[in-house]
Amino acid sequence: MFSRACRPASEGFSYSYTSMDLSLFGKMLVVIGLGVMLTAGGKIPWLGRLPGDIFVWGKYGSFYFPLASCLIVSIVMSLIIFFFRNR
Repeated sequence: MFSRACRPASEGFSYSYTSMDLSLFGKMLVVIGLGVMLTAGGKIPWLGRLPGDIFVWGKYGSFYFPLASCLIVSIVMSLIIFFFRNR
């Protein structure tokens, strides 16, 4: 799936990912994450309604920032990446 730069056999068997590979991996994670949030977001009732989420209602409009939800999603995604990278 990703191209790898490989050292010669005389230096030992090792792979190193290029910055292009990691950039593509990051973009894929964002797309997958957005797809999951759009399809499964309504099926997780507590996501977006946590105590740390910020709601401000004003006379002419409202503002919503899901701070706690973003932190939880970030922690879960970080753990998933951590476990897959250390295999």
